[in-house]
Amino acid sequence: MRVEIYPEDLYDDRSGFRLMAKKIHRGWRGPKPFSPSDARDLLSRAFGYWDYQHVQAVARTKSGTPSYISRGDLATLLLDHIVSVYGKDGVPNLFGFVGSLPYSLQVVGKRF
Repeated sequence: MRVEIYPEDLYDDRSGFRLMAKKIHRGWRGPKPFSPSDARDLLSRAFGYWDYQHVQAVARTKSGTPSYISRGDLATLLLDHIVSVYGKDGVPNLFGFVGSLPYSLQVVGKRF
């Protein structure tokens, strides 16, 4: 499943994709430190893209009304990806960490 990412999600540090990546970078307590680039790529892969450059390329083509996805579905995608990469015990307090992220993408919580 690919989560729709819109240009607005990429270019504002106070909301959207970039804010989520920043929170992952700063709050990560996994087996190795995460650079901002690592955080963007982790989030990209969790949401169905190859890497952050792929997210940027696809987002440039988006316009119109976003579809809907719940905050819980986004959290589940991210959690499943982290567990597949690092294992369930590879990141301390993983469930709390994923639950605390700001899911403020254009597609979250909007029903059309």
